[in-house]
Amino acid sequence: MFRNELDAWDPKCIPDHLVCYSQLINYNFRHLDDDKFAILVNKVVRYAEEGLYHIYDYLRIADFYFYFCDNKLINLSYKDILTFARIGLGKAAKRGEYDGEAYGNMMHFPKDNKETEKFKEEISMVHFNMVRQQRQSIMQRINKHIIEGDIEQMMGLFREHRLDTDLLPASNMEDLCSVISNAPNRAISELAKVFSKRYSIGLCHILTADDEPLGVLDKFLDIQLLLNLTGIRHFVLGELSKAVKDGIKGIKQVKQSYNIAQD
Repeated sequence: MFRNELDAWDPKCIPDHLVCYSQLINYNFRHLDDDKFAILVNKVVRYAEEGLYHIYDYLRIADFYFYFCDNKLINLSYKDILTFARIGLGKAAKRGEYDGEAYGNMMHFPKDNKETEKFKEEISMVHFNMVRQQRQSIMQRINKHIIEGDIEQMMGLFREHRLDTDLLPASNMEDLCSVISNAPNRAISELAKVFSKRYSIGLCHILTADDEPLGVLDKFLDIQLLLNLTGIRHFVLGELSKAVKDGIKGIKQVKQSYNIAQD
């Protein structure tokens, strides 16, 4: 996270919690004298508990403190370490700062310590909750634009997040269905284009988690088509329904091919 940026900053402007982290949470802690080490240990605990670090840094902090504990370098137990790390993680999460690349790196490299790996799952849950909240906020904005007939804003958000694998799984599909039932025909027509592009050939393999939310939308549209048997309303609902069904079919084919490959 911040560690790659430290060299580019004016040393006088680097916050103390970052300085302490960079000096303590790395292999070169072995170069510290005892007094300096003790000071840094206490400072990082305090800063961590205040929630000053990025959520992914709490894994590295916990792992190092477990190591310090195992080697009798500190008086903190595993329980003590998890306590301050969890308190800080909760506070840090409130900032809503998540990073897909940092998360991927965290999950890609396993730790030797089993307790560290368990704590990784807690951080992973925090990460996904933050992602979900952000995606829910995006969908709420999309719903608002649909209701208001602001097609340009709606399309802009959908285009921006067209390949976002978490957008639909994190969304309240019942809310979207309710919005569609009151949306103008133009908005429904544009939504059909959005869904058609989202599930075009070559994309379904990264959107397999969309099958459940698409199922909710599919059932809703079937009912709407029965309630609107003729006219433009029926026509645009039919276009949207086809795009959704094509998406369900494409995802199903991807899952079937994956299962065959696994066998």
